[in-house]
Amino acid sequence: MLATSCGVPSLERFIEKNLVVEDASPIPTKSIYCHVLTDHYSPESWSQEATGPNKGVHEYLCTRHTILLFQSTSVSNEGASPSRRHPPSLRSLQEGHVAIVGLSACEYAELAVEGVPRRAYIQHIDTTGLFRPRRRQSQLTRALVSCFLRYCAQTSITWIHLYAASRPSLMFHGSDQQQEERRKRVLEPAKLVAWWLALIDSTFSNHSSVEAFVHTPSEALAMPAFAHALKACVAQSPLAKSKVHWICGYPYPKEGAIDQHIPLFEDDPKWRHYEAAAAHVNSAKRMRRDSDSHQNIGEFFQSLGVRHEFRQDPSALIVIALSKTREHNVPVIFPKKTLVTDFIKKLLMTLDFSSDAEALRSSMRLWSWNQITAGKAPFEVKAVGENYYDRSMDDHFYAVMPGISFFLSSFPCEHQQSLEQRSTTDVQSLIRRKVPNSFTII
Repeated sequence: MLATSCGVPSLERFIEKNLVVEDASPIPTKSIYCHVLTDHYSPESWSQEATGPNKGVHEYLCTRHTILLFQSTSVSNEGASPSRRHPPSLRSLQEGHVAIVGLSACEYAELAVEGVPRRAYIQHIDTTGLFRPRRRQSQLTRALVSCFLRYCAQTSITWIHLYAASRPSLMFHGSDQQQEERRKRVLEPAKLVAWWLALIDSTFSNHSSVEAFVHTPSEALAMPAFAHALKACVAQSPLAKSKVHWICGYPYPKEGAIDQHIPLFEDDPKWRHYEAAAAHVNSAKRMRRDSDSHQNIGEFFQSLGVRHEFRQDPSALIVIALSKTREHNVPVIFPKKTLVTDFIKKLLMTLDFSSDAEALRSSMRLWSWNQITAGKAPFEVKAVGENYYDRSMDDHFYAVMPGISFFLSSFPCEHQQSLEQRSTTDVQSLIRRKVPNSFTII
C-alpha cells in the first residue's frame, strides 16, 4: 500500500476510510466492493515520447487511478421491491459481483519536484445502470466523486481539472443500450453541467479559499445562449453566495503561451484541438510542442468553440484551485511499478454491457482480472443506517441543484444556430485562422 513520509494517505486507504453509503431500508442493500487500481510513472517513463498529453514542458504524468465499484448478487431478492431487484439473469446467479460505477483519474507532478503530484484530472465517470436500489445510484456516484475530490484536498494537489460533458457510455461500453425498464439514466447535457457545479459546491462547502473556474468556449462560435446562461448562473444562482469562489472563465493569462500555461490531458478536447491545429501540416508525422511558441491563450479558447464537443451540446471545462496551508514536498514512496490501470483500460474496451447476460459476463471477467492484476482482494464499502449517515453534503447538493439547473436548463434554444448551419462551418480553416501554426515537425 502506498504512503508518503509526510503522512498523506494513499487513495485506496482514503476511500476505504471515507466512502460511506446510506442503507436505510429494512431489506439490506447488497454489499458493495471497491477496487482501487493505481499505476505510477517517472519522467523517464515518457523520455521516448515525442509528444502527448502526458508529457508537458513543466509536468509529467506520475499517477493513474482506476476505481471500480461492484455490487454483490449473492443476496436473496425475496420480499424486495421491483426497483431493488436485479434482473432475472443476475438474480439467478448464486455468487457473483456486477460492475456498477467506474472512475478514472490522473495525477501530474512537476519535473522540478519529482514524485509530488500537483495537478489532478478526472477523466471518466460512468455507471452501468445495474445498481440496486436504483433510486440511490446518484447518491453513490456523488459519494465516490466527492471522496476523490476530498482526497485531492488533503494531498499535495493544488489543481483539479475535468470536462463536464454528457456521453451515453465512457467506461462500460454498451451500457446505454440496456432494456428500457432498467436503462441507466444519462443526464441531459445542461443538467450534467449543473450536477457537477452542485457537487463541487457541496463537497467544498466547509472549505475556505477554494476557487472554481467554469468555462464553455461557445460564446462566439457555437452556443452563445448557453455561455450567457452559465455566466448568469455563476452571478445569480446559489453559487453567488457560496463559500467557494466561483469564476466564469479560465485560470490562465489570455496573452500567455499555450504550452507554458495550459495543461493538456488524455481524452481532453483541449488536447485534441491542439493536435488538430497542426494536423493540416502533416498528419502522418508526429508533432511535439515548441518551447519557443508564443500562441495566444485567448485565441486558443475562442477557436476551441469550433470543436464538435462544444457545437452540439452544452458542456463546460471546470478547474478547481485548492489553497494549501502547507507545502507537501516529500515525494511519494512507490514499492513497485505496475501497469494495472493500463491493462484494465484495454480490458474494458473489449467488454460489453449492452444486455443482462453480457453485463454479467463482463462484470465477472472484470472482477477476476482486477484481483489478479492488483494482487489483492477489494474492500467492502461501509453501509450505515440513516441515523449514522452524514447527510450534510447531500442536503447542500439538493439545496443548490434546483437553482443551478434552472439557469442552465432554461437557456433560449431559439437563439442557437441550427445544426445544419453549424455543420457548414469550415472547422479546419477556423482552427488555422484562430490558432497560428507554431509547431515543430519531427
